[in-house]
Amino acid sequence: MQESVYVDSLDAVVTLACPSWCTRTEHFPDWPPKTADDSFRHHWLNFELTPDEPGSGECTASAVAVAIWARSENVRAEAEPAWVELNLSAGSGKGPDLWIDLTPAQAREVGMTLVNVARAAEAGTTVALS
Repeated sequence: MQESVYVDSLDAVVTLACPSWCTRTEHFPDWPPKTADDSFRHHWLNFELTPDEPGSGECTASAVAVAIWARSENVRAEAEPAWVELNLSAGSGKGPDLWIDLTPAQAREVGMTLVNVARAAEAGTTVALS
């Protein structure tokens, strides 16, 4: 997707096409870029988990969210290599309490570790983590 944005000079600047995974329809929804050199982010929310805690009613924030994002140096630049963003929240306020940016390789390692630990928990055994 391409987006026309207006910078302070009132010149329209068309951004380069987004990566195929980007789901943003507006890259500058809350603020217009000041110059054509302003950076921005491409984004895709892939997974969101909002667990209900027993006896607490409803959870107001996502406990776990996983997204893909990439930064573009300016409105005319190609997107940089993508990152995987992991957000963790205790549900106590607005937004995540912790967010971690991982390379795709790091995200795969975290994912495989979670799978191995979950299998061990289900089987009632221990697991060797490397």
